[in-house]
Amino acid sequence: MEMKPTACPTVAQQLALLERFGRFISGGQALEYVLGIVYEELRGCLPCDRLSLRLIFPESGEMRVGPVYMDGPLKLAPGFREPMATGVLPPIPAGLETAIVADLLQARADSPACVRTRLLVEEGWRSGLSAVMTADGGPVGTLDLFAREPDAYRPEHAAFAATLAGALGILLERGRLVSALHAGERELESARSFARTFDERLASELARQTADLRRTEQTQRILLEIAQAMHSTLDLTHVFRTLVNALRPVLSFERISILMIAEDERGPGA
Repeated sequence: MEMKPTACPTVAQQLALLERFGRFISGGQALEYVLGIVYEELRGCLPCDRLSLRLIFPESGEMRVGPVYMDGPLKLAPGFREPMATGVLPPIPAGLETAIVADLLQARADSPACVRTRLLVEEGWRSGLSAVMTADGGPVGTLDLFAREPDAYRPEHAAFAATLAGALGILLERGRLVSALHAGERELESARSFARTFDERLASELARQTADLRRTEQTQRILLEIAQAMHSTLDLTHVFRTLVNALRPVLSFERISILMIAEDERGPGA
C-alpha cells in the first residue's frame, strides 16, 4: 500500500510553489488551471487526495462547491449548495484562518443531518483541512483539502494552507474583477447596439415624417395654384392647364382629362 506524505512541504518547496503562484497571478492564468497545478504538486508533499474550493455568495446566503480535483469517484460535485450557517466544515471560529477535522466519521456522527459531511465520507475521506480565502478585505470562500487517513493534518499543514488560500483569494479576486469588466463591456456593447438601432429607427422616422410634410406642402401648393387660377379667370382651359402643370411634378401620367356633364344631360332628380 502506498504511504501518503504527512510531512509539511519544506521552506524551499513552499517558496517555489508561491513563486509559481506569483507568476500565475501576474500572467493572468485561469483559476482552474492554477488549481490543477497546485493539486498535483501538493500531492507529493502533504496529504491531499482531494482539493476543492467553496465560494461564498452573500446575496443568497449560500456556499457553493467550486472546482474539484481528486483521484476517486465524485459525489460532492461542483455546484453543490448549502446555507452559510451550516456550510463551513470544519467550522472555522471567527478570527481564525484555518480549521482541521481529524475524524470525518466522528464529524458525521456528530452532525448526521449534514449532507456535505455524508458525501465526503462516502467519497472515502477521513480527515480534512479548510483555510479561509479572503479578497477585498473579507472572506470569499475556503480552500478544502481532504485525506483518506484520519488525523492526517498538523498545524504546520494548516499554516501552509492558509498561505495558499491567501494567494488563491488574490487570484479569485482578479478573476472576478476581469469577469465584472467583461460583463461591463458586454453591457456597454449592448447599450451601443441599442443606441445604433435607436439612431437608425429615429432617422427612418424623421425621413418618413419629412416625406409626409413634403407631400402635404406639395398638396397645399397645388390647391393654392388651382384656387388662384380659378379666381383669376373664368377660362376653363387656363384652369385645366394650371391643374396639369401643378400635378405633373408629383404624379406620373401621360394623359389627363376632365369629363364635363351638360346640365340638360343629368338624370331625373339631379
